[in-house]
Amino acid sequence: MPLYLRYILNGFFLLGALIAFSLSAYAQDSAEKIYDYKVYAGGINAVDAQLRLEQTDKNFETELKAITRGFIGKIAPWEGVYFTKGFFNQADQARPQTHIAQSTWRGDTEIKTFHYDNKGRFESLTIVEKGKDKTPDDIDAKLAKNSVDLLSAMLNVMNTSVQSNECSGSFNVFDGKRRFKLWFKPLGRETLSKSKYSAYAGPALKCEVEIFPDGGRWHEKPRGWLSIQEQGRDKGALPLIWLAKVGENEHVIPVKMQVKTDYGVLFMHLVN
Repeated sequence: MPLYLRYILNGFFLLGALIAFSLSAYAQDSAEKIYDYKVYAGGINAVDAQLRLEQTDKNFETELKAITRGFIGKIAPWEGVYFTKGFFNQADQARPQTHIAQSTWRGDTEIKTFHYDNKGRFESLTIVEKGKDKTPDDIDAKLAKNSVDLLSAMLNVMNTSVQSNECSGSFNVFDGKRRFKLWFKPLGRETLSKSKYSAYAGPALKCEVEIFPDGGRWHEKPRGWLSIQEQGRDKGALPLIWLAKVGENEHVIPVKMQVKTDYGVLFMHLVN
């Protein structure tokens, strides 16, 4: 598998999270909502993603599916399914009950299932690879303390963005191996234009996205999303995301994302 494709696929989970949980804070009923996105690499449609969301005032449930397409799909056949079910506590913070991250590469599937207690605190993790139990014997409790899954973290960050009318906020995340802080820095507003890639035109909040490693199995040399992030830093631009209200709804959702890498610029666009 080419190295740059590995970077794209390893990092796509974070892109998916940015799509998924920015929506759920603003749904006013339990009606199912579906949003479509495409990720382009060098002008080529590399990944398709679809989000299904259901929510009430007290609970939420969402599923994000992503799959490589076209030429990329042929040489790097990958697909992911990410699911979180949870609730809102008295402080209106999203807390997970169950989070599942499933990734399939050339027919081999890895499934991580995170379990939380009735207050949204991490309890346990199970991992199944190629049908075999690969659950670690123990997990450092310090890594999981006061943390949530990536999707719930995104929901809380986006809630803060709406309340402050700017894209900002941070949260501690535990992904099963690593702990990190996801941080959003506001960069003001920008007017976007509709194009053959994007369905959205209009005003949007712009912000910079950065993760800070905070313990766990981080490699001495950056890999995956962290490698993408540092490649962008070297080129003078960390990953960027634009948030906007779409159509007649009051939902604030990602409408565009830009990630600079050593192999070119990746764009994510809302297409439906």
